[in-house]
Amino acid sequence: MKTIIAPTDFSAVSTNAVDYAADMAVDLCAELILFHVSEQPVAVSEVSFTVPVYDKIVSEEKITNLKNSLNIRTKNKINIRIKNIAGAIHNELEDLCKQKKPFAVVMGTHGNRTIQRFFIGSTTFYAARHLPYPVLVVPAGVRYKPVKKIALASDFKTINTIGLYEIRTILTAFDLILILPKKHGPFHKSQSKEFVFHSPVPVITIHEEKNFL
Repeated sequence: MKTIIAPTDFSAVSTNAVDYAADMAVDLCAELILFHVSEQPVAVSEVSFTVPVYDKIVSEEKITNLKNSLNIRTKNKINIRIKNIAGAIHNELEDLCKQKKPFAVVMGTHGNRTIQRFFIGSTTFYAARHLPYPVLVVPAGVRYKPVKKIALASDFKTINTIGLYEIRTILTAFDLILILPKKHGPFHKSQSKEFVFHSPVPVITIHEEKNFL
């Protein structure tokens, strides 16, 4: 069974991406994992140790409520699991991907770069550039719908290093722009950000380094 990971910070943008992930999971008959990480503060006093505990209690309630609303949205057609932990988001997301080998990680974003919440800032772009699994970036307000058009963005220098099976599998599932990031391309870093943060349709990144499907 395919697994889709949907990280959330409970903002409107990330909730929209979670809804997108849930609708997609129904179409693909995939399992959905709702994932939240409470960032641990630097301990400078005894008070610092109480913050993660309080945040985890609050986030546990929020992620449970989110799961319940998605069960209603999907009419209980898919298996929805929750993972709510404290730690560093980049490390925890990478560890979860290694364990689950997801079909896709679905994350939200917004074009306003002055907003630097969990999803809207560095985490989404980091995941898109570095996770060796497909990362689907959903613009604010975009709803899931069947595939109609697909655009492939590449420098065309090493496009043959991506297996046709991987490309075909991804393209049959999504209505999106597909980009093929490399350590030194295919785009300049600022160009990649333009795709991730300003595309009016979902953008998915896949990497040539791993055979992840």
